[in-house]
Amino acid sequence: METNVFDQLANQYDTDDRIQLAKRILDQLGPFLHNTNESSLLDFGCGTGLLGIPLSSHYKHVMLCDDSPSMLEMANFKINSHGIKNAKTMSPSDLALDQSFLVDNILLSLVLLHIPDTQSILKFLYDHLNPMENYTLLIFVKMKRYPIRKFIMDSNLKIWNPS
Repeated sequence: METNVFDQLANQYDTDDRIQLAKRILDQLGPFLHNTNESSLLDFGCGTGLLGIPLSSHYKHVMLCDDSPSMLEMANFKINSHGIKNAKTMSPSDLALDQSFLVDNILLSLVLLHIPDTQSILKFLYDHLNPMENYTLLIFVKMKRYPIRKFIMDSNLKIWNPS
């Protein structure tokens, strides 16, 4: 069985730098959080929940999804210790098995750089969006020496930068 590097990092993942980066991303999400209290969110590649858990106060339902069982364990610990009732975790394989699982918004933050076939994963995620005219799939990318960039995927699976 292949060792997942994120399983090894889970207990030390929430460094001051990552917490500060999460706060900056949450600040940038502000404009997208109007009228979300009846909506659902999938935080794909959630890690320990640095984004999805704080966002649970803005959404009716939040699903945190990660390929690392240790990351999900840390996210579950935070959910339980904060008494959060509207957030749950699941693995991508469980998500793939549940074709009926649909959400209103999907968040990917610092995830796509770890996935070689981005087009396939974006199509996979798109298939889990509720069918509606207006939806948001937010993708945040940060690379060394560059600011956080945000991208939005449209209904034709084309990615554009609103900045």
